[in-house]
Amino acid sequence: MNVRPAFLRLGVFLGVLVWLGLGICEEAVARAGGAGGSSPSENSSSRSSGSKSSGSSKSSGSSSYRSKSSGSYRSSGSSSYRSGGGGGYYGGSEPGWMMVVRWVMWGVPIGAALLLAAILIRRYWKAHKLDPVVRPRPPARVGREAFLAANPDFEPAVFVAKVRSAFMKIQKAWMAQDISHIRPFISDGMYQRFATQFRMMGLLKQRNVLDKIKVFGIHPITFRDDGAFDVIDVWIYAVMSDSFTCELDPSMNSEGNDPFVEYWSFIRKRGTVDSGFNLFAAKTCPSCGAELPQDMGELCRCSHCQVLVNSGEFDWVLAEITQEGDYGRTLLGARVPLDLPAAVAAIAPECPDFSQQLVEDKASNAFMQIMTAWATRNPASVRRFSTDEVFAGISELISSPPDIAFARIYLNEAVLLYVTRDAAQAKHRIDVGLSASMQRVELLPDGRFRPLDWEEKRSLFTLTMERDVDAVPEKGSLYQHQCATCGGRVGDTIDVTCQYCGSALNSTRNEWIVCGFRES
Repeated sequence: MNVRPAFLRLGVFLGVLVWLGLGICEEAVARAGGAGGSSPSENSSSRSSGSKSSGSSKSSGSSSYRSKSSGSYRSSGSSSYRSGGGGGYYGGSEPGWMMVVRWVMWGVPIGAALLLAAILIRRYWKAHKLDPVVRPRPPARVGREAFLAANPDFEPAVFVAKVRSAFMKIQKAWMAQDISHIRPFISDGMYQRFATQFRMMGLLKQRNVLDKIKVFGIHPITFRDDGAFDVIDVWIYAVMSDSFTCELDPSMNSEGNDPFVEYWSFIRKRGTVDSGFNLFAAKTCPSCGAELPQDMGELCRCSHCQVLVNSGEFDWVLAEITQEGDYGRTLLGARVPLDLPAAVAAIAPECPDFSQQLVEDKASNAFMQIMTAWATRNPASVRRFSTDEVFAGISELISSPPDIAFARIYLNEAVLLYVTRDAAQAKHRIDVGLSASMQRVELLPDGRFRPLDWEEKRSLFTLTMERDVDAVPEKGSLYQHQCATCGGRVGDTIDVTCQYCGSALNSTRNEWIVCGFRES
């Protein structure tokens, strides 16, 4: 039920009822006055005029809501607002148009007052955000019993508390455009999504203020295996006041405060024992106990023991946020072959670290970095993880006019579409479909921008990645500016040779490398 329009409809309906009711009461009073309250002079005047009623009662003119007089509309009796006779306020007859005037004079103000009351109630509803009359229900749980049997130490209440903490902290980080405080419990792909959005918001001088945040429900709904990891999808129902402003173009400002549903996916290494460590509130390393860096950015690594804090070995990590309209109703779902699970199982013996959630996360990371390179016109930032052919194509895209940035950009979904083994080249190859909502703008020389899209548009992309069949586990991630061979720090450069170990950065020997990228 939509409560707010109902208030307005109720106000209009009551206004009409009052208007009609006043008219009926008016007529009743007029009848009483006309029948028994007129003066003798009025009666004689009426009789002398020769006007005759078709009914049994004598009247100087029409006085009912629906006229029953056989005479003319104009009466021979008194026609002023106040009767000229001495028999009372409504003692004389009255033209029909005066009755309409009285109805309007009484009904319209009262109806307007009721309508105003309905509007004020609606504003109160919006300001205080009353609970909706009908709340959505979470989907049925899937896989919970099997997961609990395999993880007897799992405490649902503790997990839900972590999710709630993550939800509130991420809203705060979004407003501040600062990822540092949430970095330990988000995946690398999630980091890159936020980083790209914040980069664009800073470029276009945009702010997003969130207020009156209220969480109605948090329910883990799906428990599943994914390679060496466990994944839990969580249904979250919440509401908040959302104000988006753009300093360079106020026409892009928007506000909203409607309830919404999102699905948050958390990932953890299978077999991880719950030690009581809470990554969502931690300020120290889960491995060595040293204090974590306050400015932890792209690389989520302890500066003392060099462990990856968000690896999923210590606690649950947020790997994806999916909107209600995309969850389970993917645009890319029709492109997923029925034999995909069998294809994934076929490469598992040669690729024991393979996880669908992780490769989708890696692909989304690469995609967002490509979009950032496009907007900042810096192709060197994607050189380290792309083949020569892909790099040439991205460089050509970036150099082509106009200068593009994104007023809005977010990844709706990343879906594994294809897995195969290239026997000739001894490589595993995967295709990941990406659905992104974007609103492009053209950057102008004077620092302003011109919208190219007047609203967000959904686009589909396919990103192809490959890695050697006998790949050696990486010591660092190229997508976090680390050499996969030695773990050394790598900058944004077109030189694909590591300055520390001399190995090729974009080698498929250690890491999944982007070998294809196209809009589909």
